[in-house]
Amino acid sequence: MIGRSNAQSIMNRKRKSLRINANTCDHIIVDDNDCIVPVERIRQRILSSSEDSDTDLSHQSSFNNLPVAEDISNQHDSLESCAGSDSRSNFLSQNKSNEFFELFFDSTLWELIVQETNKYAEYSRHTPRELESFETEIWTPVAVLEMKAFIAVLLEMGITRKPNIPSYWSANFRNIPWFRRMFSRNRFQHILKYFHLVDNSLCFPPGYPKYDPCAKFKPLVDHADNVFKLHYKSHIKLSIDESLVGTQCHSSVTQYLPNKKHHHWGIKFWTLCESVSKYCFAFSCYKGAKETISSDRKKFGLGYDVVMNLLKDSNCLNKGHHIFVDNFFTSVELARYLYSMDAFLTGTIRRNKKCIPDDMQQTNVNEVKYFRNNEVLFCAFREKTTALLISTKAEEEDVTITKNRHGREIRSTKPTIVQSYNAFMGGVDESDKMLYTYLGERRSVKY
Repeated sequence: MIGRSNAQSIMNRKRKSLRINANTCDHIIVDDNDCIVPVERIRQRILSSSEDSDTDLSHQSSFNNLPVAEDISNQHDSLESCAGSDSRSNFLSQNKSNEFFELFFDSTLWELIVQETNKYAEYSRHTPRELESFETEIWTPVAVLEMKAFIAVLLEMGITRKPNIPSYWSANFRNIPWFRRMFSRNRFQHILKYFHLVDNSLCFPPGYPKYDPCAKFKPLVDHADNVFKLHYKSHIKLSIDESLVGTQCHSSVTQYLPNKKHHHWGIKFWTLCESVSKYCFAFSCYKGAKETISSDRKKFGLGYDVVMNLLKDSNCLNKGHHIFVDNFFTSVELARYLYSMDAFLTGTIRRNKKCIPDDMQQTNVNEVKYFRNNEVLFCAFREKTTALLISTKAEEEDVTITKNRHGREIRSTKPTIVQSYNAFMGGVDESDKMLYTYLGERRSVKY
């Protein structure tokens, strides 16, 4: 009896304390077991009627009246926008993620994917290999809403990795419940089997003069290249580098890049990214030695031609942009031509270039050497190994860098051209790093 009365008194004290602190909660729930559970106030979110709708949203009707994003150049000089840029920026902090998605995946792209997928499925029904398949007999045409669910599942597969596709629909506790609510496993595999972007009757087979190895994914690449430039207003700092989409398919466009950690084999893209936000602004697929060779490529090399094509396609000339490249693209001819077009270049340069002065080939540790030839500034700096850089924007100045290591401040002096290159060159690499988060790569035999 004594123990029971003590327990009752403790419960009474708890009830009194909860009544005193009731102003911090919305209400108190009392269950059948006489246990009082405080419920904290939850901030309500007001949803618009269009957010719960399953209808297709057109980015042209929803975002034409959006204001341009505020310039934040007063926070950092690297965020200075171009005065002559005619592109729009529809990225606002209050927009929802699905509205961002609809900007790039517009109704035109959804209709193209649905149309070509259904067309390819109907075409496959009449092939001798598919006539004996029972799966073809139960195929039903895919709709836009179902195709959106299919893309959502692909993105989730890139985030949540599992050994195979059936494991996502398995009955154990590791499955993803909303996959089953979208569609069955067989339906997902049917859509994946017939997923298509282009009419096969319009593609030339290998061996023909007009054969294009990129024809299977060219509509998606062209759409992305156009829409990326439509909805963004770039800043001055830009970087150009190569990007690799990993694949093991047998194609003439497959390249081997041993320095890529994610994949060594894949399709290479030349990519132009903003150095501050890492936003991909423009890109093009490299088709190998068989692609058409321009006069600039014959005279100045592949790197010169790639940089000029990306800048011309993205309308970045005569606007004061500052381009950062590595030694594959850098040349004195490119730097001088960009300077004449009101664009600046900073990048590393190879030692075997004839324009490098002889006294800059060898430097001592922590030694800096400068050499200027009109608008082009050469810089040689050695910290561990000698680095050679050229720039049409930097000056002959040094900057002091302070680092904290094990509670001690370590100061070092570097040229401003080196500090600027290290800060703004990694735009493409950071963009690839964010892209790898959503890659659900699985072996396929379609292409």
